[in-house]
Amino acid sequence: MIGDEDEATDEVAAPELETLRQFEATVPATLRRKNRKSMRQFLFRSYNLIAESDDADLISDVCLDMHKAEVKLRQLREALQATRENSAARIEMLTEAEIKLSAALVAALLSARSNS
Repeated sequence: MIGDEDEATDEVAAPELETLRQFEATVPATLRRKNRKSMRQFLFRSYNLIAESDDADLISDVCLDMHKAEVKLRQLREALQATRENSAARIEMLTEAEIKLSAALVAALLSARSNS
């Protein structure tokens, strides 16, 4: 069970741990940082930031991570297509509602005139 080890275990592991620490000290800082992810590596710009960005700055970001830029472009195109489809469906529904409501108003006006 964890924590039940006797002091002999700590004494055996201590030299290996010290060796690892010494090795880590010899590794250049630039290599050690490679394993750590910055926020720039996790995220690509939002659609708003892409639209508002300076071209040179955006090109710089794309050069840093072309794969993420390609994925973002694919996602943007999918979102654009979905928006077009939703807009087309909404336009169709609104047009149908306009036609029916207009017809109902005309029928109501004609009915009101014939009752007068």
